[in-house]
Amino acid sequence: MKSRCFDAQRAFSLPEVLIAVAIIGILAAIAVPSYFKYIEKARVAQAVVDIAGMSGLIVKYMDDNNYEPPDSLATVRMADRIDPWG
Repeated sequence: MKSRCFDAQRAFSLPEVLIAVAIIGILAAIAVPSYFKYIEKARVAQAVVDIAGMSGLIVKYMDDNNYEPPDSLATVRMADRIDPWG
């Protein structure tokens, strides 16, 4: 019966594994804040688009109703909009 022994050249040493984990951690520390900045910029852009749409609908509503402002966003069909920050 043949005995099985590990080939020392095929396995990674502990320092190699630790260095690889450290590099992955550094890359993640760089990437995660960039990702959150991207998400926040997307939320702001969506809020700007929503506000522009609401503004147009409110002006149209006021033109049609003797310049009376709407009671709520539901009146101008924008009730489904939510606060992008909350």
